[in-house]
Amino acid sequence: MGTTRLRSLAAKVLGVAAVTALVAVASPVTGQAASRPPSIKLGNTTTATCQRTFPEVCLQPSPGNDIVARVDLGTNFTKSGQKVVLVCLNFTFDPANPLNPGEVIFVGGNGGAENIGTTDQLYRQLCFSDYDMNLLEEFQDGRTILHIYAHTGSFKLANVSVSYTAEPL
Repeated sequence: MGTTRLRSLAAKVLGVAAVTALVAVASPVTGQAASRPPSIKLGNTTTATCQRTFPEVCLQPSPGNDIVARVDLGTNFTKSGQKVVLVCLNFTFDPANPLNPGEVIFVGGNGGAENIGTTDQLYRQLCFSDYDMNLLEEFQDGRTILHIYAHTGSFKLANVSVSYTAEPL
């Protein structure tokens, strides 16, 4: 092979490598790129009931109103040189006890959402963003425990899944 042809081949290979590296830096990492798939394991209780009557609300988890969720995002982001910038929880409610109109699901320390509609919700997604303020620090090592509870009303979870976005530091 001639020198010119080798240089041309090397330029093509290096060009592909440079483009690949640029795409890897510019593109955030999602949950599918982790060393293991992200998962959530719920504790023994999957029902949350706020015993207060509106306008009073439950401001923190309590007995009968605390679903413990162990989150494993599948990788330690600090060790891999990444920062978690978005975490989404996908809730599926039991049809026998869904998120009714006016009820609020809350994830301690992160936030929640109210069913402002006029029909029951069987599915709800809550996403939490970092906003460049280290709001998702608890997810940096890839594992955390969340407390899910009813701010108002009562619901039962049938399933919860998690996804995330991480970016290079």
